[in-house]
Order: sequence, then structure tokens, then C-alpha cells
Amino acid sequence: MRSIYLAAGAAGVIGLFAACGGDDKPKVIDGGGNTGTSGKGSKPNAGDAGEGNAPGDAGAGGSPGMDADGPIVEIMSPAEARNVDGAVLVDDAVTVVCSVTESGSPRAAAIDSGSVRITLEDSTGTIVGEKSAVLTQRGEYAADFALTAAAAGKVMFACSASDKNLRTSTDTISTFVDHGPLITISTPEPSSAHPLDDLAVQFFVAPSPLAKDDDAAEVGEVKLTFDGKDFDVDEISPGKYETSLPLYNIEIFPEAPMGSVTISASNKRKPKPATALKPYSIFVDGVGPTIAITSPPPQAVVGGTVVLSFNVTDVGSGVDPDSVYVTLFSNDQPRFFDPLNGWARNGDKFTFAFDSKLVAAIEPVQTTINVKASDNVGNSSASGQSIQLYLDNMPPQVDLDPLPVRARSADSCSGSFDPVGHAVPDDLGGQLGSDVLTRFAFFRVLVNEQTNDAGQSLHYFAGTSQSDVRLYLQVEPSKAGTKLLVNKNPGVDDTCDDIGGIDSLTAPPPFTAMQPLPKTGGPPAENTAEPVSAAGCTKTLGGPPVNLCPAHDSDMFYVAYNDVLHEPFVYTVGVPDPNAASCAGIDLAFVPLGAKAVEGWVCIAARAVDKVGNVGISPPLRVCVDDPGIPGTPDCRIMSTTPPSCTDGCTPPARGGGFTFSAL
Repeated sequence: MRSIYLAAGAAGVIGLFAACGGDDKPKVIDGGGNTGTSGKGSKPNAGDAGEGNAPGDAGAGGSPGMDADGPIVEIMSPAEARNVDGAVLVDDAVTVVCSVTESGSPRAAAIDSGSVRITLEDSTGTIVGEKSAVLTQRGEYAADFALTAAAAGKVMFACSASDKNLRTSTDTISTFVDHGPLITISTPEPSSAHPLDDLAVQFFVAPSPLAKDDDAAEVGEVKLTFDGKDFDVDEISPGKYETSLPLYNIEIFPEAPMGSVTISASNKRKPKPATALKPYSIFVDGVGPTIAITSPPPQAVVGGTVVLSFNVTDVGSGVDPDSVYVTLFSNDQPRFFDPLNGWARNGDKFTFAFDSKLVAAIEPVQTTINVKASDNVGNSSASGQSIQLYLDNMPPQVDLDPLPVRARSADSCSGSFDPVGHAVPDDLGGQLGSDVLTRFAFFRVLVNEQTNDAGQSLHYFAGTSQSDVRLYLQVEPSKAGTKLLVNKNPGVDDTCDDIGGIDSLTAPPPFTAMQPLPKTGGPPAENTAEPVSAAGCTKTLGGPPVNLCPAHDSDMFYVAYNDVLHEPFVYTVGVPDPNAASCAGIDLAFVPLGAKAVEGWVCIAARAVDKVGNVGISPPLRVCVDDPGIPGTPDCRIMSTTPPSCTDGCTPPARGGGFTFSAL
């Protein structure tokens, strides 16, 4: 008959006992399932070596701490084992049971139940476990110990108790703890990440003897489980085991494996072997990174230096930054992440800066940019991320003295006309004594946004930055340290491409912002000098010129407007007032702009920027100024005077205008 005795009010399993009739001592089952007989007071001191001092033999137990008048203390379970042939403990935990009774001495007192303590010492004498024992229903005391706290080898349990008179007695036993063979992991390493592929597993198992000639420590059964499934392992050489796990096999792994590995190895100890477990986890990653382009937006018009921004994330093994690359056009070589070559990274955020002109040399109008990446186990992003961009590397056409233009609607064209009006000064005005300026003058500028053209019917424009159209003036150009028009790419070309002092240490010349003129009036009809057939039109568009300012004289009758881009063609000085004489702009005072009185040649130029940073400048406007407040005649009114170039030796842009625009 078997009974389970639990301590009153105690949690956990206390012990399992087997009582056998007719025996004067209770039989107890130790943590390994072995039974033995306990003795009282006849054992020598605990820790004494066995005969011959064989390595690993435990000394016999004893009762060195017994008080004749104190409690009678005896460890009932586990049984004592003087050598490894005895009842070695092989489980992870053991319940230690201790009998505590009053002695028969007339000086004996009642047992202090709260004083009963049990300790576990390892082979060095270090206490690795100590607990207060709890009283069981059978009248014994018990405590549970985790044997994993003690190293494999000899251990000693001690049970002590006191009575109400503080008389204390102690009983000890020695035995052995066996944790099974030694398991050493080779591959895969714990917490490592792996793709859905064949996973090579390799590990080593070696005996862990508790004493010399401990044949029972030899390795017995070796097993491996992965995600709860058993897999065969091969011992390819003594103690070396291998197997391969087909992580990609959906018949074996219908769901992606979680990566839980457990290696178990048992020895040949009897009646029950000791089993070592080596559980650990790996990460199985079957999904590549996710890529999201954040800038520029899809189908944006770009130009100049483009900064591509995108996020690369991977919830599995993480992103391999060296695998991240961009292709800028068809058949482009991958441009891998390189912090020294236009790349930057901040965590999951990547940026890559490139010159759109390099792309335009291959694909002039539009391109598709691809971004791809892999994770740390080699999974590639499923399809990467793509974005289509349109290219605009052409600056706006800018001119203060443009060629005539025409308006067109369907197959009807207007006559040609000066888009900025006839009151604005012309280049070299005044050299022959005409168009000499005084202190004031009208200035209007034609700004015609342009874009890449490869003969396609549909064009993509960045659009003019209307707040960045400026008029620059340079007086005494022959004495100025910096010319008005400069070349920012010497050695690459000889083209004037900016205003002197812009983005340099040299201060730019004074300027005034120019304001857009709204679409006003109507284009003039065909004139006999320039028939509409010259523009490929068969019908006449427009009528007689009409003054833009009905109550005032104006030099303009029509303000051209870019109906395709929905932006102005013409900008002027001052804010136009459609109900006043300034309906087409106001004149510019030279003195406030130049900060001093002006006489002689003056260089004037306009600058405009589109929304992707392409800079357009006008050819220089060289005008002769004769300020009535300054006596004498300036040299610029003399025919033999050589006008200034207004440049640093570069070639100015060609004259603007000369085009036919759509008038819807």
C-alpha cells in the first residue's frame, strides 16, 4: 500500500513513501526511486572517506550532533550512498524527509517544529541550499531541493532540530548527484538566425563520471527535438553527433519553425539513467526586409542633386546594411550602401544622393529607381521597392530683352510681339545716342520654364519658383572685382550659369525681387510682315492691340501666360495694380538699388530658379545711364566706346523668346 504525505498548509510535493509491514524501520524512496534503510546513531562522522580513499567515494553518514537529552533526528530519505554504486540521485529535484522525535530522557522537552532546517552542501562544503522543513501529515519533516544548484558529484544533506529547551541535534547523510553527460553545442549557436534552408546541426556528448572507473557514466541514448518533433542524429565519430533539419519542408513544418532546440543525452546508470538536457532557441527567418521609399514622392519631377530617402526594416534577423543597393536606370549597376559615396544611414533610415544629370545621360526624360536589400541570413526583399521619376535638368529661359513670341490656339496663331513690351531698355541701349536711361527705367523679364526633351510628345516640368525671380544691377562694371555673370563650372564648360557672388564668399550685387504679371489682354492679330504660316498656322488668332490700362497709357497690350504650366511668363518690378498706371509694373530707381548715383555703363541681369534648383540667368543687359544730376556727358554716349562684357569671360546664354506658346 502506498500513501502520499503532504505537509499541512505547505505547497509543493513533499515526498512519496512506501511502508512495508513487519519491518522495524520505514523503507523510503529517494529521488532516484531507490529504497534504503536508515540507521540511528551508528554512523561515523559525515564526510569521512570510505575504505581505500577511492576518488569520489562519499564518507559514511553519522550523527555527530546528537544530544542525549535533545530531539532524536534522522534523515529518512534520500538513502545514503558511500560510492557511485549506491543510490545516486539523478533527478533535477529531491524531497528530503527527516524524522524528529523527543528523546526518552526525563529532561527532554517538546519539539520546536519551527526549528527544523535542512541544508544541502556540495563536495566543497559550500551550502547551496537551505530550507525550513515543513511538518507532514505523517509527523515527519520535509523540504524540496533543486539538485541543479549542486555540481555533479558528492553532496551532503544535514537535518537539524531543537526542542523547547533549545537542545539541538543534527543528522547528516552523504550521497551523489548525477546530472548526466556533458553536451557541447557546435552549430547552430544559441540565438543565431537562419533562413528556411537545410539547417546543419552538430554537437558533442561526453561522459561525466562521478568517480574513477564510473562505468555507469558512459553515454547511452542521445536525442534531438526541434519545435517538438524528434529527429534522428548520427554519431559520426566518438562523441560527435550530426543531423540536418529541412526547415523549408512544409510537410514537416506546415508553419514557419519557431526554432526551439532540445538536445538530451542519458548515461547508463541503473536503475535509472541520469539525463542531461540542453534546450536553447534559434531564430528561423524566412522573410526578407521591407522597403518603403519616403522621398521623393512617386512620379515627382526632379533635377540637380536628388536625395533618395527610404526605410529598410526587418523584424527577423535584421537588415544587412552592406546588402542595400539602388539602381538608377535600366541595366544600371547596383550602387551599394557606402557612407563615403553619397550614402547616409540612421538606424532603419537610408539616404542616397545622386546627380540626376548622370541619369539623364542614359534616360533623358524619366527613369525608374529600384531599391533592394537582404537580411542578415540572406533573405532578399521580395520585390524591392521602385519609384518612377521624371527629369528636369534644364534651367528656365530668362531674358530682359527677348526675341518676339507668338500665341497659338489650335491651328490659329497670333502675330509676333515683344513679350516684355517696348518701353523696357534693349541691350546696348544708348550706344548710338538713343534709349539713354536717366535715373529710372521699366524692367520686365521673360521667364520660360524648360525641361528635358528627347523628342517626346509629353513633357514634365518642375515649374518656376515664382518667389525667386530677381533683377541684379552692377554699376561701374569695369571697376568691379566680380563680374555680374560668372561660370560656376570652370574647366567643365565655358557657359555663364549664375550671378557673381551667389553661393560664394563674394557678396552678390544688389538685386530687387520681381513680381509675376497675371494673364491680361489679348494677343495681336497677324501682321503682313510676319504671316502666321511662318508658325505653321492656317488661321489668325487675336485682334487689334488694346491698352492694358484703360485710364492710363501703357506700353503693353497683352501679358503672355503659360497656360500649360499655369504659371506666368512675364515678371516685373513692383506689384502690378490692374486699376492703376502700374498695371504692367513700375519703373526702377537706380540710385536706391545701386546705393549711389549712377552714370555710365550699367550691367543688368535677371536670375530665375525652377522648383528643383536649376538656375537660369539672362544675357546681360548693357545700358548707358546719363544722370541729369551729374554734369557732363558719360563716355557710353560716345560711339567709339567699347561696352563691357558684364561677364568673367564666360559665354552668356542665348537670347530668349522666339517661341510659340499655347494660349488656351
